[in-house]
Amino acid sequence: RWKAKQEDFTGSQLVSDKPEWIGENNQKVFVWKEQGIGDEIMFGSTLNELNSKSKKLIVECDKRLIPLYKRSFSKNIEYWPRYEPMPEYKTVPESKYDAHIPIGSLPSHFRQTSESFKTASKGWLSACKVKTNSLRKKLLSDGSESIIGISWHSKKPRLGAEYKTISLIQLAKKLYGPKVKLVNLQYGDVSGEIEKLKQE
Repeated sequence: RWKAKQEDFTGSQLVSDKPEWIGENNQKVFVWKEQGIGDEIMFGSTLNELNSKSKKLIVECDKRLIPLYKRSFSKNIEYWPRYEPMPEYKTVPESKYDAHIPIGSLPSHFRQTSESFKTASKGWLSACKVKTNSLRKKLLSDGSESIIGISWHSKKPRLGAEYKTISLIQLAKKLYGPKVKLVNLQYGDVSGEIEKLKQE
């Protein structure tokens, strides 16, 4: 992916004099953010496994993920925020780690077989129970019984983004049913699409 054209891959590489982590045990490892928040969440499924092999684990991530990660993963993981634009961003000092790895490279160590996906197949993120219960109660107050959050397209101008896109109408037709509430999780202004869906 690092050899791809810039318009196809928007990750940014870390510049460090320390070596890349190649699977050694008992090291202080720095995992750095390279892509979008969705990729961070997906590749985050491997963090507990890396932590169990590490003397210390330091994770750089979008600052919005830190409360979620703290609830979900081992308490001894250290988090460093990174959020674009980043006037407050400071990189992790090299003195804090022995080796580093981009988060998108972790599956090459921990997801080499179909069987290896079972370690995280039941989920790896823990929602805040108080907020979840409050929101669920509010969303179901109209008599709905099921909640389905939907996001239907990616605006990233890169290779493969078109495979993450479906029209809202197509998606809603497949998911809608009696006592089902569809909840908009799509980023950006999609009010026009929602209005068109209501009309149809």
